[in-house]
Amino acid sequence: MEGQLKNGTILTSESGNKYEVVNLLGAGGQGEVYDLKCNGRHYALKWYFKGSATEHQKKILETIIAKGSPDECFLWPMELIVPAKSDLYGYIMPLRPKNYTQPVLRPSSFRHRLLRLRSTPLPRQGRCP
Repeated sequence: MEGQLKNGTILTSESGNKYEVVNLLGAGGQGEVYDLKCNGRHYALKWYFKGSATEHQKKILETIIAKGSPDECFLWPMELIVPAKSDLYGYIMPLRPKNYTQPVLRPSSFRHRLLRLRSTPLPRQGRCP
């Protein structure tokens, strides 16, 4: 499977970190997800398709990156990759560990309603990897 970014491409984040594209992990409706390497550690990059890489989406990402993850168990955006000569962009997040699981919330569940109503995160259940 080929993606928008070639293996071996070096991308620089807004904070100056250099990431190397290792391989494409998958694609969905908004964009593609890549395995990247920086300083010997692996990360995920969500790289948006042209129709999804809007200024509004970018502002949302900048806001949640500035606020930081509500809990270490979230695969939360860490920093932006915005190439100088491109309308496209993406964000770096932790690479999902192989043993990562998340609860399935049914729309009718009490916990799901709480998550929608509360502005602060609920206490974590169980452990994250």
